[in-house]
Amino acid sequence: MNKPMILKDISYSFGNKKVLENLNLNIAKGSFHSLVGVTGAGKSLTLKLIASLVPLVSGEITGLPLNISYAFQQSPLIPWLNVKENLKICTTNYQDLSEYLKYFHLEELSSSYPAELSGGMIQKINIIRCFLGKPDLILMDEPFVHIDSIQREGLHNFLIELWNKFHPTIVFVTHDIDEAIFLSQKISLYSKKDKCIVETFNIAENNVSNLLELKKSPQYHIYYKKIYDHLKQDLAL
Repeated sequence: MNKPMILKDISYSFGNKKVLENLNLNIAKGSFHSLVGVTGAGKSLTLKLIASLVPLVSGEITGLPLNISYAFQQSPLIPWLNVKENLKICTTNYQDLSEYLKYFHLEELSSSYPAELSGGMIQKINIIRCFLGKPDLILMDEPFVHIDSIQREGLHNFLIELWNKFHPTIVFVTHDIDEAIFLSQKISLYSKKDKCIVETFNIAENNVSNLLELKKSPQYHIYYKKIYDHLKQDLAL
């Protein structure tokens, strides 16, 4: 059944500091849904609540799948293990692992160690690691924040290719408006001032492979301006 994951009336505080108040979020099964907002608005906290990394004390989450992967900002590979050994930790199905490496033309790197890889290639391996267990839900917390723009573009396309191949639900946290518009089917906009989601955008499907092409679309500029204006207002700039 294609039941959505629903977060209803979620509130959370760190001591006396309230971060979320009556937050509501509906994530369609198999969708790519990004969370955007200023620092401290509760985006990463939402992922941690979904993953039960912090306790849910107010509100409820329904439709939560059992098989979840999580990509943090820093997801380092174990330095004394080569690529294949790092990936073996995440699966018992070594046939799948070999097929992944072959499908994405990474077989020649299987014996390489993390110190021999670029930052972009390490993150590519980390993305594969998220998909290896064939999860129903992947939570991604700014996985490309430390990657330069050229490598990031390639990783965006790589992530979309994996998502299209395996169809998990992806909840993706980012501060990058361009990244959110390029990757997402929906973008939920957080307000630090209001401590909740203030708007969700349905992003029109695009068939472009890079941001330069995307920016030629009039719709892109509508999304960008609305999100940018909100973030600026939320920062009281």
